[in-house]
Amino acid sequence: MKIPIFTGIVTLGLVALSSASSSYVQNFDAYTTVPGSDVNGQDGWTINNTSDQYSFVYPTLPGYGNGINLGDASAVTMTPSVSSTVTLSHPYAGQMGGITLAFDFAIIDSYAPGFYNRDSFEVSLTSGATTLLGIMFSPVVATPGDPSLDVGAWNVNYISAYGSGTLNLQYFKNNDYLFLLECVPNGANTDFTLTLTGGNALSDTKTLSGLDPASLTDQFNINWANVPGNDFGSNYIALDNLNIVPEPTSSLLLCLAGMGLVSRRKRA
Repeated sequence: MKIPIFTGIVTLGLVALSSASSSYVQNFDAYTTVPGSDVNGQDGWTINNTSDQYSFVYPTLPGYGNGINLGDASAVTMTPSVSSTVTLSHPYAGQMGGITLAFDFAIIDSYAPGFYNRDSFEVSLTSGATTLLGIMFSPVVATPGDPSLDVGAWNVNYISAYGSGTLNLQYFKNNDYLFLLECVPNGANTDFTLTLTGGNALSDTKTLSGLDPASLTDQFNINWANVPGNDFGSNYIALDNLNIVPEPTSSLLLCLAGMGLVSRRKRA
């Protein structure tokens, strides 16, 4: 099965509102430009899988530079035989009650009838071993085990040490979406609003009870949970242009949304 070139606007921006937050700006253009170069070890990025790295730098359309892909198992020489989670991380220090996370992203999904064991993804902010907030994308399977009833959509959930649940949102495969996460103080709690915009806009707001807005993160993570089976490695996430700055501006977000990425994926 061959997957055609997928073109998508894939831009990642992180904005920390708190004065206690650090700044980090990276468009990946200075990273090793050879197709398939590993993100791990470049500019502070680390990955928890050291035998087969699943994070890659890919050149994009002229004028847009590099981006990164996570989870393209077709690009490694050996795929794992058991389920595992691969995590790509970068240090990030910021107060949870003052973080806005915005990015354009695409999950490239090669699902076809008969190939239903698709992988899932998570974007998270952590402190040590504690997940302060994670946004999870899980493929929708109408009837597990029956690929003929699968649909081209992903449920969006959240997990945290301070609560978890389902968000009233849905992402559709091989489409471009704007991901906008805003965290604000609510007394001793932290509220967050997640908005996905792609053709239409859907938003949902939840409260993380007991999460002190002054709690500091130490890592920004992108997780890929692989599911070995009929179509192992059928999905990967693509992103570009990471920005962590002290204060958000509408012009910055517009600038981020204007960047682009093209990713190529082939399966035999």
